[in-house]
Amino acid sequence: MASLKVIIADDHGITRLGLHMLCREALPFAEITEVESLNGIYKEIRTIKPDLLMLDLLMNDTNCLTVIPELLEIQPSLHILVITMADEKTFGNRVLLAGAKGYVNKLNDNEVLKTAIQRVSQGMHFVSQEMYLNHLSSMGHKDETVNPFAKLTDKELEIVHYLITGLSTSEIGEKARLALSTVSTYKNRIFTKLNIDNLVSLINLSKTFNTNSHSGSE
Repeated sequence: MASLKVIIADDHGITRLGLHMLCREALPFAEITEVESLNGIYKEIRTIKPDLLMLDLLMNDTNCLTVIPELLEIQPSLHILVITMADEKTFGNRVLLAGAKGYVNKLNDNEVLKTAIQRVSQGMHFVSQEMYLNHLSSMGHKDETVNPFAKLTDKELEIVHYLITGLSTSEIGEKARLALSTVSTYKNRIFTKLNIDNLVSLINLSKTFNTNSHSGSE
């Protein structure tokens, strides 16, 4: 029987090490490959055709939400488990709708993380109870009064991430694969939807609703 092939994608070495150890306990016979960049993910998916991708959502100043469908297009049978510090209420449902099988916070205890790895590796879904209830609720209607970022599209959330991390318009255009004029259009649209008029307000709002959590630097 062919062994399970796993990619761990995170831009922090200490986090990859911890996830590698957990994955080894959860899936003792898996072949595990570590990558630290989005380009590395694309390369390894095409090379080794993995069964499971353990993916940090915010990596190398890149919001990976919008690339999940692209990864599944390359490898349709791929099971994706997002393991992240990003806010569950903002990103959880979007990750599932994008095609991932699971979403779990890095701060969960090891047993929860191992259970998530095992379930998603088998093609099952894994989310927290709160996220499951929120997901069911969102299927009926969107509550945009609690979290204003719920008004934004996935691409707009990606641009928000780049804006609040201080990237220039040209840098955002390169990362998001957009023309400079389109980046400006997105920025204006975001400000309008969030009822703000400057970057400082966007940063403060993002901190309030925890839309840019990351695991920190090494």
